[in-house]
Amino acid sequence: MQKSSTLVGSIPFGYKPTTNASFKKASIAATFITFLLLSTSVIGTTFAAPTLVKVDPASYSVMVGDSFNSNVTVTDVVALAGWEFKLFFRRSILNCSSIAEGPFLSSAGSTFRVFEINNTYNATHGRVLAGCAILGYNVSKSGSGTLATIAFRAIGQGNSALDLVDTKLAGSGDPPPAIPHSTFDGTVNVGGTGKPGDVNGDGKVNVLDLISVAGKLGWIGPPGSIPQDQNSDGRVNVLDLIFVAGKLGT
Repeated sequence: MQKSSTLVGSIPFGYKPTTNASFKKASIAATFITFLLLSTSVIGTTFAAPTLVKVDPASYSVMVGDSFNSNVTVTDVVALAGWEFKLFFRRSILNCSSIAEGPFLSSAGSTFRVFEINNTYNATHGRVLAGCAILGYNVSKSGSGTLATIAFRAIGQGNSALDLVDTKLAGSGDPPPAIPHSTFDGTVNVGGTGKPGDVNGDGKVNVLDLISVAGKLGWIGPPGSIPQDQNSDGRVNVLDLIFVAGKLGT
């Protein structure tokens, strides 16, 4: 007798209920097949490297009076159409003299740039503000390269971070989509001339060094961390003034 596939309600004639054992086997097989499909999908997927905006090189060691360049670079970016960042530094240690656009974005076309240098941004820090956008519709750049080059001059001893703040990367579109990224700051160590009493590192011991010590009286820190702590006892006091006064004219 031929079995009909005509439905009565929701069950066809000739339908044989699945036993518990058969159901378990079918479930196990389905689970295994699903696992294989997912595994194949993951194995065949290439995960994009995280985009990074950083100060390059990450650390500098210079002497008072030296000039040096610091690059801000981008790594593994996709379809970049514009960027912006702020960079803070200690104004008593560094002075920014110029900023120039790097070759990365401009290699894809003409760009519009906004650069601002403020060496006296607040009581303790200077600030660089830089932004750049590529001109044209649906134009962008992918890869890694230099966004900007910043020129500094070391004017005082000590350590200063090159602190990237409010970094922005944008793709091409209307509105431009934000590109997620991480940042990595830089550091600068500025050493003196090595001459005892030469607090400001200008190669001479004079009244300017006395004024520098007087301005830091009462400061406390690890020995050697404060240039005005000339006797390296971890504090700036009258003993440092006496020390510098004894070296005047050298």
